[in-house]
Amino acid sequence: MQHSLPLHHQPLISFKSQITGHVYHARKRRRQFGLNLMRKRDAVVFVRLFLFGLLTILVVTLIMLCGLYSTRFAEKDMSLNVEMRLRRIRLLEDNSRSLKADLYLSHILGKIKGQPVRMMENRRDLS
Repeated sequence: MQHSLPLHHQPLISFKSQITGHVYHARKRRRQFGLNLMRKRDAVVFVRLFLFGLLTILVVTLIMLCGLYSTRFAEKDMSLNVEMRLRRIRLLEDNSRSLKADLYLSHILGKIKGQPVRMMENRRDLS
């Protein structure tokens, strides 16, 4: 509007008042964020990206820890499985010993009664 009027009709605005508004706004912007390195919007974006990065790192570490613990549990499960197998084998050995003893006794009893028992065939069946 200032330039549209002829020079002798333009209102007189001092140079100081024209500059002070500009300086005031520059100071205001400088106060919003330290040393005027970034605008406020850039700072918000930077903080959001930083928090998102922290969140992703946290999620990845949680997934890795879950995987580690699941493998530990699997190893423990395998060790339990091995223990169960060993216990089963020992029980089978004990049972076979008792079966052999039973066969031996039945062999002796069969001899007494006059009925021979074939021990070798039975032993092959067991093993």
